[in-house]
Amino acid sequence: MMILPTGLTRNRYPPLTGFTLLEVLVSISILAIFLVSIYQCFIIIFDVLIKTDNYNQSVLLAEEKLYLLTEVLKQDEELADLSGEVKEGTKVFKWETLVAKIDSHPDLRQVEITVNWQQGTRQGRVNLATYLPAGRSIGVGGEAKPEDEK
Repeated sequence: MMILPTGLTRNRYPPLTGFTLLEVLVSISILAIFLVSIYQCFIIIFDVLIKTDNYNQSVLLAEEKLYLLTEVLKQDEELADLSGEVKEGTKVFKWETLVAKIDSHPDLRQVEITVNWQQGTRQGRVNLATYLPAGRSIGVGGEAKPEDEK
């Protein structure tokens, strides 16, 4: 240490600049909290994507079965309830159809298609309900026409 004529002391070495250990630990802690929250957001987004994919696949399956059921109802008015299962990888889609006559409208059938799916511990269900004409096809403008008038 040097003594200056004014009575002030001066260190031989200039003061070191940098971060203290405490500042480094605080900044790492803040960064860790931020990264964990971003990681959780990615997990939630991935989960929503899987649920949306399962829902879309079950709706497409229900629409496919509804189309096939429409074709069958054109030929056979007395249709029994149908069910089945589709496996795709780890996913299992179980579907069933319920067809009921409507007393007030003998040419209409009430159709309900239910698709249940399971992938691991995840489960879901989609219901599709509509009315279909029995033994007829739908013409232009929603007007029912007998098959022989096409």
